[in-house]
Amino acid sequence: MGVKAVKRLIAGRLTDCWVYDIYPGGRRVRTPRGEYFPTKTECLDAVAAIYTDFRRERYLFPADRSLLTLTDLRETWIAKLKELGRSASYVASGDRSLKALSELMWPTSRIVDLKTVHLQRYYSQRLAEGLKPQTAYREMNGVMSALNSASELFDSLSDWRPPRKPKLGQPDSGRERVITREEEEKIIEALMSRQGGSNCYYVRARAQIARLFWLALRTGMRPGELLGLRKTSVSFDRAIKMPSGWIDVRRSHASEKTKTGKRRVIPMMPAVAQTLKEQIGQTDSLYVFPSPLDLKTRWASFLRGFEAGCELAGVPYGRDVLEGVVFYDTRHTAATRMLQAGVDLKTVGAILGHSDQYMTMHYAHATAESRYAAVASLGDDYFGVRSESTAQTDETVPVHSGPVAITG
Repeated sequence: MGVKAVKRLIAGRLTDCWVYDIYPGGRRVRTPRGEYFPTKTECLDAVAAIYTDFRRERYLFPADRSLLTLTDLRETWIAKLKELGRSASYVASGDRSLKALSELMWPTSRIVDLKTVHLQRYYSQRLAEGLKPQTAYREMNGVMSALNSASELFDSLSDWRPPRKPKLGQPDSGRERVITREEEEKIIEALMSRQGGSNCYYVRARAQIARLFWLALRTGMRPGELLGLRKTSVSFDRAIKMPSGWIDVRRSHASEKTKTGKRRVIPMMPAVAQTLKEQIGQTDSLYVFPSPLDLKTRWASFLRGFEAGCELAGVPYGRDVLEGVVFYDTRHTAATRMLQAGVDLKTVGAILGHSDQYMTMHYAHATAESRYAAVASLGDDYFGVRSESTAQTDETVPVHSGPVAITG
């Protein structure tokens, strides 16, 4: 790697030490004169830092942007995501998608050579490999995020504009499942019962999942935001238009930020405030909903408990199951219930934490009741000549021999 052992006269004694002589980007970089490293490990750490700086262009001239490859972008972008504290699954997805793009164009392909046609080819290839359209579309969004950030990651790309995202069309999420009030009651009753076993630990765990489920339907919070909710983010103070307090949504269970990176405030209704008070009073943990498991496995164990509750309640569970329920349907249900109650789209989006109203519209779904209410609002006044069964008297319902006049 370009490190070697040398002898230096230190305090009147010849001492073994280490120096480096490397060529990042074809340019020679040596240990400054008079400096040295007492151990090989420290010397290797210094070399690793230099190569990191090289990728960040400390050793590049502006004309050297042609040297920047998709592999450089991938390594720098992944390091940035980790620095921002993004979840492990998000980082892995970004690494996987950029790696696939690099392999398509060759890892040594230059960033500035990337065109929209390459992105279209990448998307088609991912579909051919068996990815669902939703997954491939999500990966494409991750690739575009990296490309749009390239000018910030590399100074020499400040005037470079990434290629346009190919027109892929928004794939159908396939989720139009709204949890009914009856299903909600059944799932909560099953989770609070002892049917799944009488072990005190599992009884408490199921009760905790029941509260999470109930709160998700009444706050519209993401599952990760509920699992990452800290006690300091729940305020029971009175405020204007928030007499029962509020929830300060600022982080997820695996990140110090929300999905959109923005904080938001959700007012609490009295029942929500009381439920959170009871939950907070039952634990000394930093989190409102603690778990003995580490954060990486909390979500998986929580989902298994919710799935068991659905099975006990007789409610189908699973994305690929006919009429199946998944926990994230609580977001769709909360959005739908608020819109059906007459809440405007902008306010619903602010509560859910959406960046635009189109995302809010994606979460809200029509139900049989809402469809009936919609057509009923158009009016049910009678058109034309009524039949004998609907006619009251011959005097009140004149028979027209000509064209029917539309009234009302």
